[in-house]
Amino acid sequence: MSNINYIPVGALFKPDPVTGITYYCQGTASATCVAGAPPSGAIPDFRPWGYNQLFVARHGSYSNYNGLIVQWMKQTGRAVFNVNYAWSHTLGIRGGDNDNGQGSGAALDAFNLANNYGTLAFDRRHIFNAAYVINLPSPVHNNLFGEEVVNGWQLTGTVQYQSGPPLQPLTGMGLNPNFGGLSNQRILGTDGIALEPYLTCNPASGLKAGQYFNPACFAMPATRGQNGPLIWPNITGPAYFGSDLGMYKDFKVKESQKIEFRFTAFNFMNHPNSQFGLGNDINLSFTAPGGGNTNPNTTLLTRPKHAVTEKGMAPLHPLFLCPYDRISSARKSRRPVEIARTL
Repeated sequence: MSNINYIPVGALFKPDPVTGITYYCQGTASATCVAGAPPSGAIPDFRPWGYNQLFVARHGSYSNYNGLIVQWMKQTGRAVFNVNYAWSHTLGIRGGDNDNGQGSGAALDAFNLANNYGTLAFDRRHIFNAAYVINLPSPVHNNLFGEEVVNGWQLTGTVQYQSGPPLQPLTGMGLNPNFGGLSNQRILGTDGIALEPYLTCNPASGLKAGQYFNPACFAMPATRGQNGPLIWPNITGPAYFGSDLGMYKDFKVKESQKIEFRFTAFNFMNHPNSQFGLGNDINLSFTAPGGGNTNPNTTLLTRPKHAVTEKGMAPLHPLFLCPYDRISSARKSRRPVEIARTL
């Protein structure tokens, strides 16, 4: 379903078709020149049809998946394994569809479908999986007890890696921007196009340790009629890595019965998976210079060297953006181990 009754671009800067009042007026204030926003009751006056929202079922979105998959398998011998790697890129229209996992990402432009084309929210560029079973050597001979205890063990394990998700389609219109009192209606004169920050550089390049994007690349969209790019360079979040290890052995109890002992260690490498640890880590907040930090997380970082604050950018600037990892504390976490038996 799509809304066909958005306010046309720039329409809010023109006189109200019903009352003749110009809102967001930049001239001398008067009864027909009002600097503020129109009241909610006047908004339908600017729409193509004199209602609020009109939804129509449409079938215009499209997407594509491009991938390269490589697999290596060995199924005989002392060691068997299955290793595979996939490089992929999922592109399509970000239309707010949430029928497939994480969804496609929020719609950015209601007037031009092609402007919503970009990396989708469930895109993962690199995926690696490995599973293996190794029959360990049997070094003990001519010793019944030693043969039963030492010989016949199997070593098994899995290794998984998945690159991080794209952050823009997963965080509102892009890093959950907060522009203070500014909005798409005030800057663009419409509610049908997302207001995006200006990009002064590639936010995915020149990163410091622990950063996933560079906050210095974002600037406040404060000029009437000028918007930032709707589709940004691809910014990915933290990757996932997992590694489990197990050892198994069957002990014969009777001719037709056996007992299996199993030792399993989860995340046996104790590799931390980074995440945005605090609620506002991926909120792009703008405030006037000297106005104070609108995001409290800068005082709570476990690794302050990952913090980046930009000051002195006029007239407004992103004061806080600090995606970081918690590797220093995560390395102290426990490694779960299971010991089980099966009859």
